[in-house]
Amino acid sequence: MARLGAAFCTKRVILAVLVTAVGALTVPGALAGPVGNAIFVDGDVQISTRSGDKRPLMKGEVINEGDTVITGPKASIQVKMADGGMIAVRPDTQLKFDIFTLAQNKGDPQNSVISLIEGSMRAITGLIGKNNKQEYKVNTVVGTIGIRGTDHEAAFIPKGSPSVPAGAYSKVNVGQTTLTTTAGTVIVNPNQMAFAGSANAAPQLRPINTNLFTVAPPPAAGSGGKKDSGGQNTGNTGAASGGGQAAQQGGQAGAGEGQGQAQNTNQREGGTGQTAQSGGQG
Repeated sequence: MARLGAAFCTKRVILAVLVTAVGALTVPGALAGPVGNAIFVDGDVQISTRSGDKRPLMKGEVINEGDTVITGPKASIQVKMADGGMIAVRPDTQLKFDIFTLAQNKGDPQNSVISLIEGSMRAITGLIGKNNKQEYKVNTVVGTIGIRGTDHEAAFIPKGSPSVPAGAYSKVNVGQTTLTTTAGTVIVNPNQMAFAGSANAAPQLRPINTNLFTVAPPPAAGSGGKKDSGGQNTGNTGAASGGGQAAQQGGQAGAGEGQGQAQNTNQREGGTGQTAQSGGQG
């Protein structure tokens, strides 16, 4: 009986060790899964899930890791990220949220990897982009956009656009980004735009293409302006314009600060060339 009791105790210890080991593997120190919520949806916006299901995306829905957001010719969406960031997806765009891991404890790994399949977007980064800049990336088939700041825009134009050269674009509003291909890396500062036409071409700084982006004037000293979804610096009722385009904002819009109505007109041509109007609550 003593031997049977000892054997039974040994089995219980082994089982407890196995359960602990499995728990350590399945409950990591970082959260992966939901990346954010659709806080504004305008027009024909579809979501394609990791499992392959495709359906209309509605305001308030959760967007998960592995999901792809697809906007129609006159559609747009704003996503409030789980780390406090904000992403505005513009018309004729496919954007996939490849990886999103939010740290649960200090020192835990966290990262955000997005694939811009085609179209354009604007992002105001949250905790991941602020605390782990090297782990925040926007990938295109041409090159990778990395960040060293908080507010940037990106576009990928496929071949066939009649007026906008095909390739990857990175434009900065606040902070810095990098655009990297197999041929090199270029640093992009505020109100600059980088372009790479292919994976083997060295990225270059070019004048801002106003078919894709607006040119924001430098903010007045102490103005404390907010950022809207169109890449411009605005105050509570201010407007900024450039390249024949204008945006006007009433209230406050941004990464979840306050509530207001924002109107953004962004004209583009070619593969992503449509006029989008968006207004939502930040």
